[in-house]
Amino acid sequence: MADAFICLFAVGFVLATIRARTGNIAAGVGLHAGWVWVMLIAHELTKPVRDQPLSFLLSQFDGFVGWLVFAWTVLMGIVLVRFFYPPQTSRA
Repeated sequence: MADAFICLFAVGFVLATIRARTGNIAAGVGLHAGWVWVMLIAHELTKPVRDQPLSFLLSQFDGFVGWLVFAWTVLMGIVLVRFFYPPQTSRA
């Protein structure tokens, strides 16, 4: 379950970083809603096959979060953090 924990921690870190950079919670709420939607759709449309060579990339916890989703979260987190730049403060 360590892979699921690390993956979900990374998702929380990305959402918290987006919240800190934008100054409001709306972007984080939208990203979380999108995350949950993708996860629910993937659960309904796919079924993990445990005897395949790359099945270790999926977590034993729920068959979705794991090392593969962790890598994708880190990659997308870097993109999102660069997209949501901090608000500019005016100098008086």
